[in-house]
Amino acid sequence: MEAAFADYSEALDWMEQAKKNYKPTIRFYASDEFKAAYPLISQLYDAKMAALAQEGMAALAEAGLKIGDEVVYDAVSLLVSEEYRGKVVRRKGIPYVKLYGTLYGTRRFVRWHRGFSKMNDTNGGNHEKQ
Repeated sequence: MEAAFADYSEALDWMEQAKKNYKPTIRFYASDEFKAAYPLISQLYDAKMAALAQEGMAALAEAGLKIGDEVVYDAVSLLVSEEYRGKVVRRKGIPYVKLYGTLYGTRRFVRWHRGFSKMNDTNGGNHEKQ
């Protein structure tokens, strides 16, 4: 079988369908079918991650931030308001925030998004809650 996918999401769709033919589905990953398609799937994954990294770094620059900046995010929900603080880092080229503390007790890294703003004296600088 010669695998041909337009992009990584198409490869994922193919994998979901192909796994249904294997019981247990873990056997799919040991199959000749998957082994033949894996080089292309891996290449498409790398291209997707490179595009995500490029988009993320462009959005970070557009927000006036850079790797190493300290940021804060105020998460407000119906019942609670929480503040997340951390430092912008790069993981596999993609901007993340390494949190000072954890999120949900275990997560130390979250993907950076436009909701984060640069820390300053009025919004939580020096790691002290205002």
